Amino acid sequence: NIARRQLGRQRHPFRRESSTCKTLCRLLETMLARGRRGYQTSAKALNYCVELVQERDVERYLCNLSAPAAVRPALFALHAFNLETARVRSSTREPQIARMRFVWWRSTVTAALRGEPPDNPVAQALAGAAAGGGLTGRF
Repeated sequence: NIARRQLGRQRHPFRRESSTCKTLCRLLETMLARGRRGYQTSAKALNYCVELVQERDVERYLCNLSAPAAVRPALFALHAFNLETARVRSSTREPQIARMRFVWWRSTVTAALRGEPPDNPVAQALAGAAAGGGLTGRF
């Protein structure tokens, strides 16, 4: 509970206005409309991403809930990935370990974009978003 209070006080450097959220939703809707099919994300992986965003970034969680249903899985996957990579910096004091974690995430995202994610719920959700056409290697 102390952690929740501290989390509530922290300012997140990537918080944006709701107009940015709307723009991202429109972009994802367009990409999903012409998307490709393939990898199917499990409900367990999507639920993990939703709970992670709900727990750690309430503003983005609420923004995602107001997004069209078609783009919500991609938004939650992307925001969960953001939270996971942001946590790397705070989880260790050793720069070499942090670099290793970022290298792992880089290879994980590459595999997820190919439709072959490792056994990680965020990576599986990213793979589903990429298969739906909502994400590309450019992001």
